[in-house]
Amino acid sequence: MVEPILSLFLAEEIHLGPARVGLVFGFAAIASAAMHPVAGLFSDRWGARRVTIIGLVATGAALAAASASSTASSSAVGLFV
Repeated sequence: MVEPILSLFLAEEIHLGPARVGLVFGFAAIASAAMHPVAGLFSDRWGARRVTIIGLVATGAALAAASASSTASSSAVGLFV
């Protein structure tokens, strides 16, 4: 679970206000909802294990990029890539 720690990171390290932290989580929820059907299609085509591994690697890379950023915009790009 990244959400509790991510909100603290965005607020304290990136200096985002509560409204902007909420926007980041709102956009993440929209992106997640949009990607569920796509992930299901890929899972049916390539297998759940392969899609899960690719997703975990992508999530790890995105979190590393977000932690290395110092601005809100680069942090958001790191989270949504």
